[in-house]
Amino acid sequence: MFNSTVCLMKLAKASIATPLPAGQRSAPMAMMKLGLATVGIACMLSGPVAGETASERFDTQPRPLSLIQPGTAIDDRAPAPWTHLIIKSLPNVEQGDLRKMSSYDRKLSSLVHTVTLARVQRDSRTGAYVLGDVGIGLCTPVNGVDTVVSPDTQKQLGANLGMLAKLVLSNIYSEQQKVHYVARSATTAIYDTPAVVRWKAENRPMILRYTIIVDSASGRLDTFVWMIDQDSNGRYLGTESPAHLLENDKILQCALHVDANEYTFNIPSKNAFAICKMPQGEHQFQIPPQLAVVAAKKVLSEDEANTLANSLRQAATSTASRSGQRR
Repeated sequence: MFNSTVCLMKLAKASIATPLPAGQRSAPMAMMKLGLATVGIACMLSGPVAGETASERFDTQPRPLSLIQPGTAIDDRAPAPWTHLIIKSLPNVEQGDLRKMSSYDRKLSSLVHTVTLARVQRDSRTGAYVLGDVGIGLCTPVNGVDTVVSPDTQKQLGANLGMLAKLVLSNIYSEQQKVHYVARSATTAIYDTPAVVRWKAENRPMILRYTIIVDSASGRLDTFVWMIDQDSNGRYLGTESPAHLLENDKILQCALHVDANEYTFNIPSKNAFAICKMPQGEHQFQIPPQLAVVAAKKVLSEDEANTLANSLRQAATSTASRSGQRR
C-alpha cells in the first residue's frame, strides 16, 4: 500500500492552473530504541543463524509486480483466479488541518482505493503449494462496486471521472509503478511500497516493506509488513516499526493527516497527506538488531533474503500453531 492521496492533487491542480555515512543512525540502534518504546509486541523474531545456507532460490533483481486486470470487481474477498486479498486501503482525511481542504479535495482524497491480491497454487510437478503471483491495482466505485481501473480504461469501464479526478488517478497510477520486488522465490515475495506516513510530528516519506510467505505443505499464506525510514536521497536508514503479521482479507480504514504547511497557493505538495499509522497486524514481532540490518537493506543478497524469510516463516508457523491455522 502507498498513500494514494499523496501523488495527486498537487499535479492535478497544477495541470489545471499551469555502508551508512557518518552521522546516520544504524538499523540496530534504531530498532533497539524502538523496542524500548513499543508496547504490544507479542514476541521477537529469531535472528540470523551463523553458517545458515540458502534454502530457496531467490531472484533479487528489482522488478515490478503484476497489475490486476482492469474491470476486476473487488469487494472484501479476492476474486478468482486470485485466492487472497492481501490488503485493500480505503483512505479518508480525518486529522490535521482539515479547514485547509475544500469539500471537493476531500472527495478526491477518497476516490482511489489501492489493493493487493495474491494467488496460491499447487506446483504441477511436486504438488507443493507455491506463491503463483502477486498483483496490485487501483479501485474506484463503478455503479456502486469497487472496480479496478487504469487511466486508459476508466471511461470504458463506466467510472466516467472528471478532469481533476482523471489527473488524480493518472498520478496515483504512475506512483504505483514504484512498487517493486526486492526478492522473489517460489513461496515468498518481498516487495517495497512508498508511503507518506505521519511520523514524529511530520508527514514523512517512508517505505513499507511487505513479505508474503506461503507454507508449501498446507498452502497457508502469511503477510508481514514493517516500516523503513529513508533520507531525502532515497537511502534506507533503518527499520522504524516491529514486523506486523496482517490478518488475511485486510480492509484498511486508512486515516489520513493533512498538513497545511505542505500547501502552496492552495496546492498540496506530495507530502501534504500522510497515513496516520502504518497497517497494523493482529500480531507484532520485534525485529532483533542483527536481523534489523537485513530487514532494512535496500538490496538483498539471496542468502539475506533466505535469512529474512526463514525468520518470518518461523514466526508465522509458531503463531498458527498457537492460534489455529490461518488460511
